[in-house]
Amino acid sequence: MKVVISGKAFAKKYRTGVQRFCIELLNELDKQAKKMEIELLVPKYCDEKFEYKNIKVVKFGRLNLNIWEQTELPLYALKNKAILVNLCNTSPILKPDIVCIHDLNCIKNPQYYPKLFSTWYKMMVKNAIKKSKKIITVSRFSKNEIENYYNIKDVEVIYNGYEHIFRVKADDGIFKKLQKVEKNRYFFTLGTIQKNKNIEWILQVAKLNPDKTFVITGYMNQENIKFDLKNVIYTGYLQDEELKALMENCEAYIIPSFYEGFGIPPLEAFALGKNVIASDIPVFHEIFEYEVKYINPYEYNVNLNELVDSQNRQKILDKFSWKKSAEELLNIIEEQVKK
Repeated sequence: MKVVISGKAFAKKYRTGVQRFCIELLNELDKQAKKMEIELLVPKYCDEKFEYKNIKVVKFGRLNLNIWEQTELPLYALKNKAILVNLCNTSPILKPDIVCIHDLNCIKNPQYYPKLFSTWYKMMVKNAIKKSKKIITVSRFSKNEIENYYNIKDVEVIYNGYEHIFRVKADDGIFKKLQKVEKNRYFFTLGTIQKNKNIEWILQVAKLNPDKTFVITGYMNQENIKFDLKNVIYTGYLQDEELKALMENCEAYIIPSFYEGFGIPPLEAFALGKNVIASDIPVFHEIFEYEVKYINPYEYNVNLNELVDSQNRQKILDKFSWKKSAEELLNIIEEQVKK
């Protein structure tokens, strides 16, 4: 049986951890999928350059990305009698098949999102839970939330990885653009600027620490937030090369989120040998155990100099691998093909 993977991630203008999961997983899956007919389906307007050896890239359909996902994507899979794999939360109502639901943030915390979006998203997830052949997610935390919320069992966990960060060549030119930022003299935060990321924590801490510099990077997706403090630099959305330069030269990486399903950027920073300051929430304990400094995301009086120097960094990193995750995905696909 043919396998079709949704290439929605490759057609999005802005890429977050959800898209990173899909892209890096397929890079590794391509090395392992020599005995299976796998196609990556993308819209015709997708301009990504692919270098796969075993995965065939097919360009099909021209509709708006969300409409494409609900119409042209499932119709192609149905016409070709294929198993459809969806790795970016949402999936076609007609044919969800294998779906990765990264977390239930939009469902458990609808106040963080526009009402129309949260209603649509909740419908998508409920449909996937009801009709899919297999649900996967990216952490044990998310697995427990999904299984408890929907009263289901056997959700599979496929972790994110971090190795891609070593392939990125850092672009130090970002420090010329950000003239106020000195290497190793700032705290760094990366992620879409939205309410669950709790950027307000950084702004409040910055007020209490005017001698410290804070650099925040990410696509703006939150209203009524102002970066008007002299010691806070908001860069907007940057390319991977600039991100790596900022990440590997920071004093520490901060992630003060109220809620996460995983968290690739802090793991990237951790892999680069940086100290991490993370919210005291379950998923970060799952990832980092006792190797990072935990903070209360609701309290701002914190000593930023009290960092945790990891004594077991490699032990933590050994839990995560794109290669291992691709093997797990391939096993799930093979099980469904055999049914």
